[in-house]
Amino acid sequence: VYGGPSYLPDTWRAAARAEVDGIRDRGSFGIGNTVPSGDPRRHGPEDDEWYDLARQMRYLRINSTTGARSYLRVGPVERVTLGSGALVRGYRTTAAWDERRIGVEGAIEGRRIRLAGFSDDVLGVNGVVGVEARIASGARIGPVRSIGLTLAGVHDLGRVGIRGDSSLTGVEATLRGTVTA
Repeated sequence: VYGGPSYLPDTWRAAARAEVDGIRDRGSFGIGNTVPSGDPRRHGPEDDEWYDLARQMRYLRINSTTGARSYLRVGPVERVTLGSGALVRGYRTTAAWDERRIGVEGAIEGRRIRLAGFSDDVLGVNGVVGVEARIASGARIGPVRSIGLTLAGVHDLGRVGIRGDSSLTGVEATLRGTVTA
C-alpha cells in the first residue's frame, strides 16, 4: 500500500495505491489500483468501461511445466525485444501509465527453436504486433560455430500512411555465429 501527493491538472491532491502479487507453481499475477482524493468526475472517465477494470491487472503470467521453456503473459507490455533488436528493443506500453493498454506476449523455446510474439493491445485495435522465429542449427563452417538464423517482423495496425493504407511493417533477418580460434 502506498500513499502520497498526486498532481492532477490545476491542483495537487492526495492519492493512495494498493497492489497485490501472487505466485503459485506455474503462474504469477499482480493487480493494483490508484485512488486519488477529491471529486472523481474531475479525473476523467477512468472507471466507465470494462477495459478500465482490466487495466488494474499489472500482469498475469503462466509458465510451462514441460521440458520446453515457454510462457504466456497478459498485461501492459514491458521490455519486449524481438530478434537482435533492430526493429523492437525494450518496447513498452507503460510510458503514460494512465493510457496503458493490456497486451499479450508469449514464447515457446526448445533446444534449437524459439518462437515468440506479442500484441500490445488484446483488443487488436490500433496496436503493434510482432513475431520472431529463431533456429540454432548447431552447424559449423570452419572456425564459425553455433550458426543460427533469426527472422522477426513487426506491424503497426494503427499506422495510417500518406496513401491512407496501414502498411507500416518491418522485417529483420539475422545470421549469427561464434568464431573460435
